[in-house]
Amino acid sequence: MSGTLYINDEAVWMPAGWVFDGVLELIAAELEQQDVALAATLRAALTETGGFCDLRGLDAEQSRLVAQAAARAYDRLVAEGPSAFRDPTFYQGFIARFGELNELLLANSATNASSNGKEDLPDLTVREFARS
Repeated sequence: MSGTLYINDEAVWMPAGWVFDGVLELIAAELEQQDVALAATLRAALTETGGFCDLRGLDAEQSRLVAQAAARAYDRLVAEGPSAFRDPTFYQGFIARFGELNELLLANSATNASSNGKEDLPDLTVREFARS
């Protein structure tokens, strides 16, 4: 089973279910301090309850929070390396799919910021965005 995450009308992320669940859990953990309801929304979308999450209704601030939380979780996982996985042979595939999602979230956050009258975000990498 796979999971489906709608980011906007043009961007949909559909990884294997175990990747979907793992990534959403990591992002939700990062979001807990900033937006409990948004973290709960991500956790409610796990594959055990259908594997579907629609972020198209988020405002610019919520989009930014999700993108930053994802970037922080990704950076932490990269720093921990394959040993963070029960079976390290799955690490490369997981981190590749997580990286794809990060790029989609970053692009969406930048689009939302500019369409809401805010200055365009500079061309940032995922790691630089997490720190901003």
